[in-house]
Amino acid sequence: HWHPLRLARFAATADHISGGRFGLNIVTGYDAREPLMFGMTRIQHDERYERADEFSAIMEDLWAGEADLTYDGRFYQLDGAYVSPRPQFGRPILVSASASPRGFEYAAHHSDIVFTSSPAGADFNGAIDALPAHVEGIRAAYAETGRTPKVIIFPLIVCKKTRAEALAYREAIVSHPDTESIERYFARHTGGDAHGWKQHDAADRILGGHLQITGSPQDVADAIERLKEAGFDGIQIGFYDYGPDLDFFAEHVQPLLAERGLRV
Repeated sequence: HWHPLRLARFAATADHISGGRFGLNIVTGYDAREPLMFGMTRIQHDERYERADEFSAIMEDLWAGEADLTYDGRFYQLDGAYVSPRPQFGRPILVSASASPRGFEYAAHHSDIVFTSSPAGADFNGAIDALPAHVEGIRAAYAETGRTPKVIIFPLIVCKKTRAEALAYREAIVSHPDTESIERYFARHTGGDAHGWKQHDAADRILGGHLQITGSPQDVADAIERLKEAGFDGIQIGFYDYGPDLDFFAEHVQPLLAERGLRV
């Protein structure tokens, strides 16, 4: 129920409050049950992106502010609309997550950053060979618009001092799943029309992530380097036990990444 003018004004204000450190993640909604909370029914997959395309284009025109905007589109209408104050640095960063050709097409027109999932399941060794072509598909969509994306993926990292310790830690987690919760979570994701979960299974959700990397600091650094070689511009890292696992990663993995030029 948000009109693009409302969100454009909200975002411009947040942009000033944050000193330009503000962005929008545009989500079209794959779960058929979520729109019901708003008294709506889910729009079909490709049409959702058509609506998002119009929505984002209107916001971008409002942020540019070259003139008051009058617009009579398929989904939205505006008459003499404007945003003031406008964002400080052109416009807020726009982000979207996608695994479908239509999603990539939308992103190529509007998104600065694209989150994508593995098209070959969450196991790193099973997925890594499929990822270069997947990333290239995203970049090909951007080439059509003359823009360059930042492509990001979310690996769940299990890291200990040795590979044996990491595997034991992982096994301790996956051998004691909350089965009912995981099955419900997985059913929700696969019950929607998102394209990013087709090659994943319920067992992947015990740990989570688009990918799962397990091993010693050297193993993890090697895997992250392979993601760079596959074409990714960055990663959103996740852990099972965030506090201590993140501290361990910062102490033992980040120096290895810095040595390889993967981290400042």
